[in-house]
Amino acid sequence: MKFKFSLAIIAVLILGYIPTNMANAAVTQFASLTYPKGVVVDQQGNVYVQSLSILGDGGLYKFSPDGTLLARNPNLFGKIRFVVDTVNNVIWALETKGMLYAINPSTLQAQQFVNLKSLSIPQGAVLNLLTGQSVDLLMIDPQYGDIALRRIDDSRFDMFITGQTSAGGIPFVIRLRFRPTLVADIVVASFPLPNPIIPPPLDTQASGIAVNADGKVLTALPRNVSGGISPFFLATFNADFPETNVGRPSFVSAFSNRQVYTMGMTDSVSDKGYYIVATAQGFGCGLGQSVLHVSESLDNFTCVADLSSLGLGNMTPDDVAVGPDNSCLYVTMSANNLVLRIDLFSQTAPTVTTTTPASSATGVALNSIITASFSKAMNASTLTSSTFTLNNGVTGNVNYNASTNTATFTPSAILSANTTYTATISTGVKDTTGTPLAANKTWSFTTTAGVPPTVTSTVPTNTATTVALNSILTATFSKVMNSSTINTNTFTLNNGVTGIVTYNASTNTASFTPSANLSASTTYTATISTGVKDTTGIPLAANKTWSFTTTPGGTTTNLLVNGDFEGGATGWGKSSSGGYFIINNNNNLSHGGSGFALLGGYDSGTDSLYQDITIPSDASTVNARFWYDIVTEETTTSAAYDTMQLVIKNPSTGAVLQTLTSLNNLNATGTSWAQSSQFDLSSYKGQTIRLQFTTSTDNSNVTFFLVDDVSLYATLPLKHTLTIIFPGNGKGTVTSNIGFACGINDILQIAEGTPLFLSAAENEFSDFTGWSGDCNTISGNTCNLTMATDKTVNATFTLDMAHRARIGTSSYFPTLQDAYNSPLSTGKNILAWATGFIESLNCNNQKDVTIDGGYNDVYSGKSGFSILQGVLTVGTGSLTVENLVIK
Repeated sequence: MKFKFSLAIIAVLILGYIPTNMANAAVTQFASLTYPKGVVVDQQGNVYVQSLSILGDGGLYKFSPDGTLLARNPNLFGKIRFVVDTVNNVIWALETKGMLYAINPSTLQAQQFVNLKSLSIPQGAVLNLLTGQSVDLLMIDPQYGDIALRRIDDSRFDMFITGQTSAGGIPFVIRLRFRPTLVADIVVASFPLPNPIIPPPLDTQASGIAVNADGKVLTALPRNVSGGISPFFLATFNADFPETNVGRPSFVSAFSNRQVYTMGMTDSVSDKGYYIVATAQGFGCGLGQSVLHVSESLDNFTCVADLSSLGLGNMTPDDVAVGPDNSCLYVTMSANNLVLRIDLFSQTAPTVTTTTPASSATGVALNSIITASFSKAMNASTLTSSTFTLNNGVTGNVNYNASTNTATFTPSAILSANTTYTATISTGVKDTTGTPLAANKTWSFTTTAGVPPTVTSTVPTNTATTVALNSILTATFSKVMNSSTINTNTFTLNNGVTGIVTYNASTNTASFTPSANLSASTTYTATISTGVKDTTGIPLAANKTWSFTTTPGGTTTNLLVNGDFEGGATGWGKSSSGGYFIINNNNNLSHGGSGFALLGGYDSGTDSLYQDITIPSDASTVNARFWYDIVTEETTTSAAYDTMQLVIKNPSTGAVLQTLTSLNNLNATGTSWAQSSQFDLSSYKGQTIRLQFTTSTDNSNVTFFLVDDVSLYATLPLKHTLTIIFPGNGKGTVTSNIGFACGINDILQIAEGTPLFLSAAENEFSDFTGWSGDCNTISGNTCNLTMATDKTVNATFTLDMAHRARIGTSSYFPTLQDAYNSPLSTGKNILAWATGFIESLNCNNQKDVTIDGGYNDVYSGKSGFSILQGVLTVGTGSLTVENLVIK
């Protein structure tokens, strides 16, 4: 337990208001303890008493409201006063010498919190309450008395402590300010006495103090008298007095002519008044040992109990505590070794004021918790599964909330549909005074007919194929579901796939995000079990299963450049009507890393952020999504004033092709990041698109749209390399069944699993001589293969050999020389061939030939020649000899 605090010391006095019926207060013995001093009561009515016994039976005792001893801590010694702190669930304990303890009410274990003597008091900070002037107060070995607490809220409270200096016997009041973030200076105020007094006994130094619900503090200070024990002043002041100007307290005029000595006091729970135990005279309350009630207005008092009339001798009351329902007081009598209980009113039986479900309610949810609220504080130990029951054999756990006086019955399992149940709270249930219900409380209700939820749609759909390997599975339900029932045990994927399961209540959609990409060409089955239930506790009628098959291999690639903005604005186009950068760098704000985009955030603005992407035509899946954080100053819960859209545009015309999503101030995520839905962009395969964020903000209460980790993943087929080689000296063409053709060496990327049929066709004056390499099968001019790995095939083409035709036969020659050295027959073809070869030929032969035009070295037709018929005389100089070839 950790607190920061400031300290103020003041001197003041007390008063309050009287409830009716006090004249009938009944005084009984609650407990017998050796020398009991401090007493306090918690919200459950448990009573804590400090015994100063040195005989082995001292320490801190805890009793139930009926006086049963619950616990004891024998190690807590010293004269101690208490105050309960319900917010921190501790009991603060002040020891006379200044040690402040924090006590665990369950175990009674005490932790030293602070020693008040260690707190320094600035010189000149003490205010003389009589003169209004600052003086010095010598805080040498002071003695401390009573303690009171005033709660401001769950994190702030003030504590007021009385004390008296050993030097001069000057009384004072300390204010400790407990604040989570503030440590203020110490300010003190006191009531210095102008004339010395005889220091009173230790018992009389413990002036009482209390604070009511309005922050009005009441305490007591000794008056100045010459000799003897000094009677007390009662004084009051506001708990929120300024630290730099304490001001003077108001002395309580109703006590001015009466003698009041050492007292304990506490605030009244119900009426903002105070209870005082003191040795007092002049109040019409017997010979002096009195329990008084002071009104809230501090102008009236009532005698609650005349303790001197009990016949127990000259008793001295020490401390007083009030029960949580203001029905009783507990008073310690150290001289008589007694703790007394004073019942202030005739006891009224508690009643059940409201129930949930209400009596005769219908359509009650099957997972309902049954509650009953009482008219007063109850004894939690009497509320059990035996005294709070539900029929039809339903078992459950029973709990009690003391702050709301409400008991709850939580069934161990969901209730049955369309069934009438009766709840009963028996007379065994009692309030903190031990008063039971006057009669059993029973009420009945009927549960809902119970229509089971169904799964209305899934992604991927059942029997879907070519599903992306990075897919997120979703299932949308017919009604709102209990998110706690949707988890990795109830939403599963087979083949050992693990993942993260989430639920979006606004769309009734559960998502399963695999921990890693799925395997290629694999069939998966997703299952949502009957363990999934709606908000009324009704499960699915049967398991929901669906199957899908992933894409055949390939790689998943983010086509976006710099989607995480770690590269600044690289790859992005942007515009801002306010002239802002949009791309930012701050690892405290980004989703991951340090880069992110910030759009909007100013009045009447329009921002845009975009990137152009070309989507491959052979992609099997194309999906986009992004992360966003929306922070808004808008307070509306129904109107969308500031918006952000993600759209697909034609980058050439700017036309919007599709709006993927639209978010606004109503989708604010605070300081948390959220992931968008997954958007299928497969319809844009083979196209170049623009992915664009656009924000628009109105003229007040700005909204900030943060974007990060934008992705556009495409699953591309796995490809292998096909190498086609033409090793011969001839020419030809290889064509395929998938559309490509080549006539020279080529390297191609072919999708895995593609069957290929390669056909070879020879050019003129060439012959195809065969396939070799990685063909699976060869049939004539066709090579058949399937792309499972990288492959190489050879298509061999050779040129026709030179030859001369003789009558009836054809001869082939390895060289031109050989061809022209042979006799030439009339009427055969002579082809003019442009060649770089230079041969010395004997060409003095005259024959009848046909010239078929000109040809180059690859036997392709060469322009500039005509087909001639007739006799050609081949002689030196008439035709370049090396330009002759014969076929």
